[in-house]
Amino acid sequence: MQVLGFPTRRLAVLALLSSVALIATGAAAQTQAPASATAPPAKTGLPPIRNVAQTWTGDFDGMVKRRVIRVLVPYSKTFYFVDRAVQRGLSYETTQLLEADLNKKLKTGNIKVHVVCIPATRGEMIPHLLEGRGDSPWAI
Repeated sequence: MQVLGFPTRRLAVLALLSSVALIATGAAAQTQAPASATAPPAKTGLPPIRNVAQTWTGDFDGMVKRRVIRVLVPYSKTFYFVDRAVQRGLSYETTQLLEADLNKKLKTGNIKVHVVCIPATRGEMIPHLLEGRGDSPWAI
């Protein structure tokens, strides 16, 4: 059986990994990402920053039109962290798999849909989602 053209097994694995990321991290272990004084140079192939930073709520078609899906992830040593300007962790790897599958399914060619990790504490996830700072997994 397929949902939105994706095999049910992949969706189940993605849902399992996402739920593990949300449940396993304790609020006490959360730290915010260090704020950088200067913005890193723009890399080719990345989504426009205005699409990531602005608040927006909508459905999957709107996310594809904007070419950005923003995923709120807990900042921790296991699920999401930045090591020497390189994103790492289980949540980051999962979002990269989702991005590859989406672009393969949508046949986007050179204009890709980007899946971006936005670190947030567990207490901030629901308010940020309601404010439009992240995209709902149910819309995908």
